[in-house]
Amino acid sequence: SSATALLGAPGQGNYAAANAFQDALAHYRKMQGLSALSINWGPWGEVGMLKGLQAQDQQRVLKLGWQQIKPQQGLSALSALMTQTVTQAGVLDLNWTKYWQQSLTTMTPALLSGLKEQVAVPFAAVTRNLGFIGQLDGLSLLERKAVLQNYLHDKVSLVLGISSGIEKRRRLFDLGLDSLMSVELKNRLEADLTKPLSSTLIFDYPTLEDLHDHIVSDILPEWFVEEQMQFSVDGDIAELLARELADLSASRE
Repeated sequence: SSATALLGAPGQGNYAAANAFQDALAHYRKMQGLSALSINWGPWGEVGMLKGLQAQDQQRVLKLGWQQIKPQQGLSALSALMTQTVTQAGVLDLNWTKYWQQSLTTMTPALLSGLKEQVAVPFAAVTRNLGFIGQLDGLSLLERKAVLQNYLHDKVSLVLGISSGIEKRRRLFDLGLDSLMSVELKNRLEADLTKPLSSTLIFDYPTLEDLHDHIVSDILPEWFVEEQMQFSVDGDIAELLARELADLSASRE
């Protein structure tokens, strides 16, 4: 089985469900008095599914905090578990602090809730203080748009695993973005913007420019109307002053 059945994975609900079924089958067999052992493995190194992925996809997995299980380590764990009466066990090498820093879901399995409280809480305040929305406060409209543009560029670069510049009108799918990456990008944006986003966001707005304009106009319009509001206020003041001057002129006559 896979650790995905324990922790889940964005865009891989079917894979998580399939492995969870295998875990349940092991428990069912045990209830029938039959032998069974289901191991929720983390990614193996040198062999297995991770090795079959492209380098870019491998990095996307590893940046979440996963460490590769060496074949000898995996075999030793298997041998140890075979001598026990356990029905299900998780064998994974994971940097939990990094994992929860990168995690895009608010749901936590009950068996891990205590661990999350120990390693993730210290970073919660940092995340809130340095959130994207907080960066917009106190900036002019032009500065906010620039911050948003840089933010989107950095997020897309992170998901794609590239460091080179991205043209704002270049289709992201032409740069190697696939469906799983689009889900990851959408989830990251949703978490930072604190707004619900369409599941087809990247398909509907496939360039940095499209994403930028969509967020400005439709997702966070309240943060990008400063100049229009100022113009309205200035107009009201000008009209009020004109009336006052007209009244003064009339009274003198």
